[in-house]
Amino acid sequence: MRILLTSIAVFSLCLGVSFAKTSAERYEDEMAKYKRTDMFEKCIRHNSIKRTKVLDDTHIIFEMRNGQVYLNTLTNNCRPLGFTRQFAVNVRNNRLCDVDFISVLDSMTSYGSCGLGKFELLEELPDNES
Repeated sequence: MRILLTSIAVFSLCLGVSFAKTSAERYEDEMAKYKRTDMFEKCIRHNSIKRTKVLDDTHIIFEMRNGQVYLNTLTNNCRPLGFTRQFAVNVRNNRLCDVDFISVLDSMTSYGSCGLGKFELLEELPDNES
């Protein structure tokens, strides 16, 4: 019985690892859904953010409640953001701006701060183009 449980645990671990996407794959898969517009905002309203998606160590997607989607390209590589995919931000005046910093989080510690870049408006592609 013990061998069976160990075998199942090892198989489950291998299965999970084989289906895990790399940061580069997450970025490519997510960005295939959008067209970049070269239209930038310096700030977005924090209470209008519906969801965030960390793609890798330098890119975060911000989905807004009004349906708009923004890509933020951080000013520098922010390790291990692409691995933990968790961050915290100190928001002032309900605005998240290109002069603000995020802190990468994991279950044990907070890493250093990384600067946000401008927010690029993305245009969602129809299903048949992605």
